[in-house]
Amino acid sequence: MLRIQWNVNSWIDRKIVIIHKLIESYISSRKISKEEFIHEIKRFIDNINELSNYDFWKYLLKMNIVIEIDVRFNKLSTLPGEEWIGKYNAFQLPIYYWIFKTMYEERSIEITSNDILQIIKKSY
Repeated sequence: MLRIQWNVNSWIDRKIVIIHKLIESYISSRKISKEEFIHEIKRFIDNINELSNYDFWKYLLKMNIVIEIDVRFNKLSTLPGEEWIGKYNAFQLPIYYWIFKTMYEERSIEITSNDILQIIKKSY
């Protein structure tokens, strides 16, 4: 019998690395500090429908971290009402939302998978 071991921390850590690369590219091109970026996170975490109004949206879209929701999605099915899904855009994977939320809550982009799991646990 094939037995598969799945390590959620390892999977989350790989997603954090993707986001770190994206953030480094963004803050370098915009010439902003990590602290300034943390403030930007707050705005789109609080209202995901506003995400597409920020320059960072283009980076997220290019890396397939978010998708734009349009009429076609509404015709296919009813979208669930989750924090990471807005009327106009959504995170491809909920973990991406939780990574950004944790960065904001911790006021740092230097977070771990355990930090994220703690934030998720507090939220439910």
